[in-house]
Amino acid sequence: MSHNPLLLLSVENAIDIRNAHRDHGEVLAAIVAGAPDAAEAAMRAHLRRTRDSIIAASTVHVSEPASRAREARSSGS
Repeated sequence: MSHNPLLLLSVENAIDIRNAHRDHGEVLAAIVAGAPDAAEAAMRAHLRRTRDSIIAASTVHVSEPASRAREARSSGS
């Protein structure tokens, strides 16, 4: 567990519980059906979507202050 407040905020804002629930249902359905390849594919797709959501959320929360800091440095403030 990270103690980085920006990371925690990014993860909290990135997670869409409806999509996560759907993804987990697809993984579970494949496991119950005895389809390990489908379960793996569903889990990998879920992890990709989660990663992409976290990256997108962290870009919004982290890069904006960094860009303002760069602007302040370049303007001599």
